[in-house]
Amino acid sequence: MSLDAYKNLTLYDTYALLKTFWVSPASWNQDANVQKLPNSKALKIAQLSYQYRLEEEKEKYQKVLPYYNELLDLTALLLKDIALDGNSISYSYLLQKLIDGGYLSNTKKFYRTDNKSLLAYDSVLFGLQVTYGLGCCRHLSFLHQDIFQKLGLEGEALYCSTDVLEPKEQIIKGNHFANLIRYQDTYYIHDLTNRLFLHFENGLLMESYEKPNIHLCYVPMTQLQLRGGNFEDLLLQIRAFSNPTHQEQMNKKELMEIMAYSDHQMKKSTSLLEDYREEAKTYIKQIHAHMQK
Repeated sequence: MSLDAYKNLTLYDTYALLKTFWVSPASWNQDANVQKLPNSKALKIAQLSYQYRLEEEKEKYQKVLPYYNELLDLTALLLKDIALDGNSISYSYLLQKLIDGGYLSNTKKFYRTDNKSLLAYDSVLFGLQVTYGLGCCRHLSFLHQDIFQKLGLEGEALYCSTDVLEPKEQIIKGNHFANLIRYQDTYYIHDLTNRLFLHFENGLLMESYEKPNIHLCYVPMTQLQLRGGNFEDLLLQIRAFSNPTHQEQMNKKELMEIMAYSDHQMKKSTSLLEDYREEAKTYIKQIHAHMQK
């Protein structure tokens, strides 16, 4: 499907299309038999499989989670102190800066990698991997989601595809995670992996502010695996993404101003950041100590 075809999709077209978006499932659901089932049945099985794995992980790492939650709480408090008050774009951008600066890792650095042999941990509680100083889109996005939950803001990890303009198959397959952000009643995407903000062109297609030649496509079916719900719920979500009230979207100038203000706030918060790093280090050490048991 061409880029123009995505841009011209109606809501009815979108609804018909998303029902065919049975994408390559994530690692917790690779049973080939599931893909042969009708979509509604396959979806239910995938949702139950994911929820089972999530609860299993929480049980397995129940001694880790209190320290992880303390780290999340500490990070949320810091963001409230230094970000533009109530501004979800500022919160998200500063979280990216904290991750890039190694404030949430034991190495004081963060490297983006999807090399599983290098990962200390890679399961359903993805955010934990960031504390080891390296990870990829799923780790960053789920950490973002966890911290935004603490802030009481929408920051859902959203499954999408970079394979938009020249898909290798008829069905777009997800290969990337980014985060959904709601700012002034309009939805945007923050791709922490590539350090980009994007706006929706319709309910599926997103375009980058910083690099307009870069697009992502929302992959709805796998998102339903992660968050539950049904096709009707998903249609309502896509309708919200498509900005039906024609609320004026943030322009690039406004985005740059928010980022510049946030950078300024971070530069003048050196003492606060160092205090945060020291306290965060305590929780990170406890996380890793209990992960090894």
